[in-house]
Amino acid sequence: MLLERIEQLRTEKKMSYSIASSMQNQLEAGQKTLEDRLDKMTNAKKEVDDKLGASNILSESLHREVSELMAQKEAHGVELQRKIYSLEEDLRKSRSTPLDDNYDTGDNQEQVNKLVQDLAEMKSEKDSTEKRLAWEKSTKRGLRQQILTLQEHARAADKAKQISENELKELQEQSDTQTSESMEEVAEKLRQQVQSLQQEKGVTLNKLSELEEAVATGELDFGEGGRVREAYVDKLRQDIDKLETSVDNLSSENKLLLDSKIRLEGEMSKNEKSKFTSLDDEISNLSRQTRDLTEKLSNTRKEATDAKVAQEEEKDQVLDLQARMDKTILQLATLKSSTRVNMARIKGEHEKELKAAKDSSASLVQMELDDIRNERDELRETLGRRKEPREELFTLEETESSAGGIVRKLRDMLSKSQDETAALKTALTNEKNDLIRKDEELAIKKKELIRKEEELGNKKNELIRKGEELDKLKHSLEEVSRVEREAEVENSGLKQRIEVSERAHADQIVHQEQELIALRKELESEKNHRHNAESKTADLEVLATVNMNRSNEEGIQIMMRSLENERGQRETTEHEAINMKATMEQYNITMDHMRLEVLELRSKKDETVTRLKDENQKLQKDIQAMVQAGSRAPSVLIASGEGPEPANLTPMDTSHDMQTSYLDDVTASAFQGNCFLSSEAAVGNATLSSASVLMQRNDTVEELERMRSISDHFKLLYEIKNVALKETQMERDALRLELHAHHATL
Repeated sequence: MLLERIEQLRTEKKMSYSIASSMQNQLEAGQKTLEDRLDKMTNAKKEVDDKLGASNILSESLHREVSELMAQKEAHGVELQRKIYSLEEDLRKSRSTPLDDNYDTGDNQEQVNKLVQDLAEMKSEKDSTEKRLAWEKSTKRGLRQQILTLQEHARAADKAKQISENELKELQEQSDTQTSESMEEVAEKLRQQVQSLQQEKGVTLNKLSELEEAVATGELDFGEGGRVREAYVDKLRQDIDKLETSVDNLSSENKLLLDSKIRLEGEMSKNEKSKFTSLDDEISNLSRQTRDLTEKLSNTRKEATDAKVAQEEEKDQVLDLQARMDKTILQLATLKSSTRVNMARIKGEHEKELKAAKDSSASLVQMELDDIRNERDELRETLGRRKEPREELFTLEETESSAGGIVRKLRDMLSKSQDETAALKTALTNEKNDLIRKDEELAIKKKELIRKEEELGNKKNELIRKGEELDKLKHSLEEVSRVEREAEVENSGLKQRIEVSERAHADQIVHQEQELIALRKELESEKNHRHNAESKTADLEVLATVNMNRSNEEGIQIMMRSLENERGQRETTEHEAINMKATMEQYNITMDHMRLEVLELRSKKDETVTRLKDENQKLQKDIQAMVQAGSRAPSVLIASGEGPEPANLTPMDTSHDMQTSYLDDVTASAFQGNCFLSSEAAVGNATLSSASVLMQRNDTVEELERMRSISDHFKLLYEIKNVALKETQMERDALRLELHAHHATL
């Protein structure tokens, strides 16, 4: 029975080793996926930083363009003012100079009309530049407001992150204290049970040694019906039954501990799920944490390599210890069987020899002594009868000498039997010394096992620390999911902002068109008014020239010079009008490009929204499958009896059970499935699919950032345009006032 039980325990150990190796492989795969995710997150952060730098460069270039436009506008306004003053001076000169009767007023009127037209075009260009500057200013204000809102969001995210980290630390401390206390209690119980079994083993070995000493000294009497042997056999059977009951009790306690562990893991997973669902609503943007994550990633990589090396060393040590334990168990079994066989053989031979020696020696001596006595009596009788005493004495001496030889032979036989018994005693003492030596070797090996157990405990603490770091990485993954949700919210807000900006842009275009129509009407009215005023001035000048006494030739020369000056000014104004038209055409081209980019962004936005919806549905399906697998696998394993069996009774096996239970805890906390064997594959697949979804969502976040930068560029251009329009409107109003004043003076 004991050998069968030992074989069963060995098979259970092998199963537990295979389970631990599979779980370790799954942990390594999970660590690799986490490292890949963190690498991708760092790359995405670098790209975001590059885009932010590009946006900053673009904003600086826009600021430079705005400053250049303002300088150009000021220079242009000064030049326009100078031209207006020059025109006014020419008009005053033309009024002051007398005209001849032969002076052609039509040509002068045409020049005046051209000047008025040039002035109107210059006013329109000034209005457009004012609108552009106003639009650029408004976009600049919008950018500042958006930067302030983003800073507020970042502050709120940092606060939420600190709160969540504190709560997570408290929860981890509570779970660590609970698990450490439960593990210490289980380890203490197992140590007590092992000590009790070792004490029972020592008692049985002492009894066996005492029995062997009694047999060797001949104190036990095996001739009285074999009662002592039967009592010894009954005692051994009772001890074996006790050992078997203790083994069964240990196996039942181990099963109860496993059930309680699974139940505690389920409760912990429920608490963690509820806690993390409440924390998911509070965790915010992860872009400011990428530096810390990269440092953590490097540390985790180093520790992962150290953990792999330590695990390989632990595997080698466990295999070595297992081989040593198997050897010691086999040696003990062979020693017990050999000692039992030798004891039985020695007992049988000793009994046979004692019986033979007793029977043979006593019977032969008695027979020969009787013969000698009979012969002596006969000889005495014959001596009494006969008269020949010397011959009879001679024969008597011969018979006595023959009897003495027989007695010597018997003594030699007894001495030989005594030598054989002494040799048997020495053999028994030698075997006893061998047993004592082997017990000492077992004690040394036991000390080594205790030392190995302490080393495994230290390594277990290291694994616990690494499990905490895995929990931190899991927390970072949850923050990534929070970032995705924020990206979706920002996508919806960006969509709304783009729609609002498009509507505002369309309204602005309609308003500008209406303003252009109104300006054209005003220009036409001003032209008519100016034409009437010029006709009146021409009449007045004709009347004035009639009354003047100057010669016609001098007036013609003065008018020719003024006309040449006006022609030069008209050419300059025409060049300026051409330049303004070119700038307006360039502005229209840029606006068309911006409209096309808005349309492309809208199409990309719709595609990203649909893709995010599909990915969310896929992720929800994976999570449902993972939860179903987690709820189904433990019950199936317990019902089918495929779960972990109770371990051996040695300290090494107890520490190995503790290690395997810790690995179960780590895998349960890392994958959140709380499945023992079969559900871990589903969890691994779900995490891999979620990693691909996270990478796709990072791409969508990058697209949203690009769309945001383009919309900010649109806003800036719109503010520049508004500013230019306002400035041109102001210049137009100033020119209008000056024209009214000029008309009033005329």
